[in-house]
Amino acid sequence: MPPSLRIRNWIDFRNDEHFEESFAELIRYLRGERIPRGRGGLLPTVPEVKLPYDPAPVVITSSVGADRVRERIVSNLLPVLELPNSVFSAETPLRDKKDLHRYIGEESHPPPCLLREGRLWTFGNLRDQQDLFGLAIRPSTVNAVSFDSWFSDTDRSRWAVELLNVCLKESAWRRYLRLDKERHRYFFTAWEERPKRIRWKISGKWTPREVTTRHTVTRRLPDGTKEKVQSGWRHQAVKAGFVLLPFGLFVRIEPTWMLTKADGKTPRGGPRVGPILSHWLNQERNGQILRSLRFWSLVLSRGKTELNIPTGQNPIRIGLTPASGNLDFGIIADQIDYDALMRTEMEDDLEVPQLGFVFDAPGSEQGDATETEK
Repeated sequence: MPPSLRIRNWIDFRNDEHFEESFAELIRYLRGERIPRGRGGLLPTVPEVKLPYDPAPVVITSSVGADRVRERIVSNLLPVLELPNSVFSAETPLRDKKDLHRYIGEESHPPPCLLREGRLWTFGNLRDQQDLFGLAIRPSTVNAVSFDSWFSDTDRSRWAVELLNVCLKESAWRRYLRLDKERHRYFFTAWEERPKRIRWKISGKWTPREVTTRHTVTRRLPDGTKEKVQSGWRHQAVKAGFVLLPFGLFVRIEPTWMLTKADGKTPRGGPRVGPILSHWLNQERNGQILRSLRFWSLVLSRGKTELNIPTGQNPIRIGLTPASGNLDFGIIADQIDYDALMRTEMEDDLEVPQLGFVFDAPGSEQGDATETEK
């Protein structure tokens, strides 16, 4: 194909398996008809349509615009289905949450809360369970307001998102996920100095995915030879948080990568880390990103059909079907069967460093996407 034509729309007849689709595409294009789209694919036969005039010749390669097809766009936004009815508050002497254990004891684990305007805010029922925060609140000042009302106020809508994110952090912590507070990335640490694997179900088959592995570098020895040595850990991580958009409240999930130091907990930064992470991220294709999105949603939800975050009243319910929408333009015959995509591109994962599914090895610890990991 000459370079001058590569940027144009053209129909490929070289693949026998798609010849009928390509032929149907050509006929419909000459007639100016909309190309059908969906799981069924392009129809192999085109009904004859009698035109009252002879159509003018059309040069297929003259089109540089998008095709007139209905395109579905899948996002990384999970819809929030239900929220707690009320948020409780009480006056508090606290000014910083890190001082909370001075009032409730080191062994206590209070529910997620927020400090604003000299009051402590939480979804826990402070009227019925005043011992939730012990001496950190003044029981006589307990009050409750509708949580929905917060979203009609500019300032309190930000409070609402922050309180929801605190609840998400608590839920992730119970899922044994650690938070990188600076870059808001959740990740699994190494298990007893060994790689961490999570089992999850893809296309009806249980498959382990290595989410934490040793990061190695090559160094030159005095005799001129090279050897690989461990330099901390590399992690498949996820950025997750609530976002309030004009069309609704969602949890945004962004699969990513990160490096940690020898302890497997302290994130690494600096000018040398950025290019390494960019190199891995730039190699990921749409199928790999979709799989990672699905993987992390199952990890956070413990393999259930919804992500439920307890609050002491109505739970925070989050659907696992990403929000999607339609466009009236796209690429003809570029159809994606999600299940087929998940299956056929598993081999492509092996080309990306440590993104592939790692099968059982001696001394490996196994977790389960539907059960508690170690």
